[in-house]
Amino acid sequence: MKKNELTKLLFNQYGKLLLTRAETAQTLGISTCTLDRMRTKGLGPKWQKENEKAKNSKVSYTISDVAEYVASRPSNLTYQGDHCEIDG
Repeated sequence: MKKNELTKLLFNQYGKLLLTRAETAQTLGISTCTLDRMRTKGLGPKWQKENEKAKNSKVSYTISDVAEYVASRPSNLTYQGDHCEIDG
C-alpha cells in the first residue's frame, strides 16, 4: 500500500495527525518497549519530542512518518475496513 493511502487510513482510524507511542506501537504490531528500543537505535519511524529541551518530554509520531515507515518495509500488515491489523 502506498504512503498516501496509509496516511488516509491512519487518519481515519485515529482522527488526528500525531500518534502517541502506544498508538504507533499498536499500528506497527509491536510493544511500546520495542518501539522505544528501536528509537534509541535510530530505527523505526521518525519521531519528535513535545519539548526538545526537556529530558522526559513526550514522544510522538506523525501519521505521515508512520505511513512512510510502513510503506517502505515489507510487512505482514493487512487492512480490514478502515483500520490495520497484524497477521499472526
